[in-house]
Amino acid sequence: MHELRLGIDVACREAHRAALADETGALLWTNRRFRTGKEDLEALWKAVEAVRADQGDVPVMVVMEPTRNAWVALAAWLRHRGVQVRLVPPEQ
Repeated sequence: MHELRLGIDVACREAHRAALADETGALLWTNRRFRTGKEDLEALWKAVEAVRADQGDVPVMVVMEPTRNAWVALAAWLRHRGVQVRLVPPEQ
């Protein structure tokens, strides 16, 4: 495996949802719910790290839509951990 892709559906009032896939798009896990708080973010990252450990510490790319300003804290937290964050423009 060359890369993991973490897709995050950013929510403003509800819990965010995340799915993890390999570089081919095969889902490794899905529908993991979390909020923008330290405990939830640490639990999410622990789940990602568990897969990374099995795959030889491959890089992680996060893909998310810039929903209002809810994405800013998530992106900062993930970038602090060396993760590449890609913002996908919302459909018009």
